[in-house]
Amino acid sequence: FRPARMGDMRKTLCVLLLSLEAYASSFNFLAIGDWGSDPNSTAEVAVADGMGQVAAQINAEFVALLGDNFYPSGIQGDEYNPRFQDTFESVFSASSLQNIPFYAIAGNHDHIGNVTAEIDYSHLSKRWTYPQPWYSISYKFGRGEEERSFEMFFIDTVIL
Repeated sequence: FRPARMGDMRKTLCVLLLSLEAYASSFNFLAIGDWGSDPNSTAEVAVADGMGQVAAQINAEFVALLGDNFYPSGIQGDEYNPRFQDTFESVFSASSLQNIPFYAIAGNHDHIGNVTAEIDYSHLSKRWTYPQPWYSISYKFGRGEEERSFEMFFIDTVIL
């Protein structure tokens, strides 16, 4: 699927979220893109605090990081770069966000830097999950005849 305009992508995402709404009481997640601002920026901290509150209210299963994780030019260096701590670990620090995975994929700004460092950081963080440039996750939710499956695909379209 390749939307003709960004507006088409937003409509598709809305359809996905609406289709899950019927099962919202048993399966919820958060998604954020274009988020990796300067370390401890007031805007990023405010958004992360809000996400922590919402994650607690809805019992979020995971967070999808939709790219542009580190502005303005990705990670410089390797997986030990302090940006991971300053922009991710110390900012998304609410207790409701501590024990759920953050599934990441790169955006165009990440590709200005070292995307391999973002992938390799998965081995250092219990939350950051970015195994390769394309992957999927699967969840089952509900019980009995109401059991449903959910699969989400993460594809780094910058390298296509």
